[in-house]
Amino acid sequence: MFVDENPLIELTDEDATNLSILLFASIRKAVEERIVPTSEIFETNRRDIIVAMMKNYPLLLCKFMLDKAKIPSLVEIILYMNLELYSLKRQEQNFRTIFQPMKDAFFKHGEKNALRSCVQAIKFCSTESQVKLQDFARDKLKELEDKLIDKLKSTIKKVIDGEDGYFLLVNLERLYELQLSRPVSIEDLYEDVENQRKKELFFSLFSLYNVVVIYIQTVLAR
Repeated sequence: MFVDENPLIELTDEDATNLSILLFASIRKAVEERIVPTSEIFETNRRDIIVAMMKNYPLLLCKFMLDKAKIPSLVEIILYMNLELYSLKRQEQNFRTIFQPMKDAFFKHGEKNALRSCVQAIKFCSTESQVKLQDFARDKLKELEDKLIDKLKSTIKKVIDGEDGYFLLVNLERLYELQLSRPVSIEDLYEDVENQRKKELFFSLFSLYNVVVIYIQTVLAR
């Protein structure tokens, strides 16, 4: 129903939000349920869910990537999946396709829940999947980090140039959420800020020099 382009029942936005929360809660309950008799039921539930979700999960993320109410619940679904099944079922490509909408959502939203969900999901994939897929997920996490540092450098420059600081604050919030899950080197960021200050000082001195030269030339011409 979520990914059907021509559903039999039209969902309102509120209905879709409630269904996304319900889907997340149902999956979490199914994989966390440990009622007797056996862990075999637990593993069966978990396996059946991930197999059913493999193809549709990337579509769900893409469809609701811009929706701040739905995206946290949908992203966190991955935290309750047995990621090894992606390799066992030869669904590696479907695994790889989930990262782009997660990265896009991280840079489209500024709310804590959305940011934290995206970071937790990508980090989970980088530790709980098979080795080759772990490497892929780690690369994506590093790409996210590098892109964020680039955005911070850009927004810092804009603020120094006199533009509004809103986007700098949003990117700092993203950095904070990322640093909660992993160490992030910001030495380059400090160096960039220092370079900006040096450039400003240079241009200020150069402008002052020009003013002095023009003044001297004016006095001598009298």
